[in-house]
Amino acid sequence: MKRNRQIALKDVGTFIKEYHIIMIQKKLKQLIDKYCMGVVPTDAQQDEIFDMVDELGADPQEVADYMQKMQDGPTREEVEAKQKILEEKRKKEELAAKQKAENLAKQKTEEEEREKAKIEAMRRVEPETKNLDNERSLKNCFTFFLIACLIGLYFIFKNNDSNDSNDSVKSENTSAFSSNESLLDEVSVSEVTTDEVVTSSDYDDDDDTSIENKLRKKYDYVYGLNSDNLYRVEKNDKKGLCNASGVEVVPPVYDYIYSVDDGVIKVEKGDKKGLIDANTFKVLLPCEYTYIYSKDGRTIKVEKGDKKGLVDANTYEVLVPCEYSYFYSESNGLIKVEKCDKKGFLNARTYKLVTPCIYDYIYPPDGGLIKVEKNGKTGYLNLDGSVARRPQ
Repeated sequence: MKRNRQIALKDVGTFIKEYHIIMIQKKLKQLIDKYCMGVVPTDAQQDEIFDMVDELGADPQEVADYMQKMQDGPTREEVEAKQKILEEKRKKEELAAKQKAENLAKQKTEEEEREKAKIEAMRRVEPETKNLDNERSLKNCFTFFLIACLIGLYFIFKNNDSNDSNDSVKSENTSAFSSNESLLDEVSVSEVTTDEVVTSSDYDDDDDTSIENKLRKKYDYVYGLNSDNLYRVEKNDKKGLCNASGVEVVPPVYDYIYSVDDGVIKVEKGDKKGLIDANTFKVLLPCEYTYIYSKDGRTIKVEKGDKKGLVDANTYEVLVPCEYSYFYSESNGLIKVEKCDKKGFLNARTYKLVTPCIYDYIYPPDGGLIKVEKNGKTGYLNLDGSVARRPQ
C-alpha cells in the first residue's frame, strides 16, 4: 500500500514537471513571437529570451533558428492587417449569405402573395361567369317556353276549328238543343279559365321568379340567386346584396362584392377593400385597405399602400398598424419585422414591439442568444428580444 502511494506521488511529480516545461515552452514561443516577428530583437530582448532558454534547458541552436525564421517573416502589423482583411472577407461572405437567404425568403413570400392574388382574381371572375350562365339558362328557358306556347296555341285553334264544324252540323239537326248546349259550354269555359288565371297568379306570387321581378323594379340590374343563396343587385353602377326573400341586407354602395369565403364577404370601394360578416352582414373592416390576405392562424395580414399590418382573425381588431414593409415568419415567440430597411422584433403573443427596428441584420438564434448588427458593429439580444450586449 505504501509502495503504491510512493509510485502515485512520483507520477504526480512527473506530471507537474512536464506541465511546467510545457508552460515555459509556450511562454518562450510567445516571447520570441513578440520580440522577433518581422524585426531584429534588441540586446535586452535577446538576453530575456536566452535566460528563459537556460531555465528551460532548450537547445539554443533550435531557438536561434526559430528566432531567425520569425525575423524573416512578416511583421506583427502585417499579420494583424492580413487577419483583419480575412475577418472582413468572412463578414462580407456571411452578410452575403444572410442577404441571399432573406432575398429567397422574400421571393418565396412574394410568390405566395402572387398566387393568392391569382386565386383572388379567379374568385372574382367566377361569380360573373356564374351570372352569365344563369342569364343564358333563363334565356333558353324563356325560348323553350315561347315555343311551347306557340305549339299549344296551334293545337287549341285547330281543335276550335274542328269543334266549330261539328257544332254547325249539330245545329242543323237540333238548333234548340245546340243553342242551349253552346250556352252551357261558354259558361263552363268561362269558369274554368277564371279559375286557372287566379291559380297561376297566386303561384307566381310565391316563386323565385316573382321575387326577382319585384327586385328588378327597384334596382337597375338583378343577378340570379348565387351559390350563397343571395341576390346580387346593382343600382347606379353600385352593387349590394338581397337575401332569398328579397330583403336588402347589404346596400348598393360597393363597386364589387366577392363570394362568401370562410364566413366573410370581401367588398370594394374604388381600389380599397373591406370585409362584411356573411351571417349578420355587419361591416368587420372598413374599405380602407389596398389588400386583405386570407386568414393565417390567429391573424389576417392587411396592406395600406406598401405598408403592412395585422388584424385579429376572430375579433377583426387591429393588432399591428400598417407601418411595416415586411413581416417574417414567427420564431421562438418573436416575429421579425422590417421598417425602412431596419429590422426588429414583435412579441408573437401580444404583438407589441419588443425590439425597435434599428438593426441592419438579425441572425437566427444560436446558443441562447440572437446576433445582431448595426452600422458594422456586432451585438446580441436575448431570446425575448431584450438587449444582452449592445453593438460594439
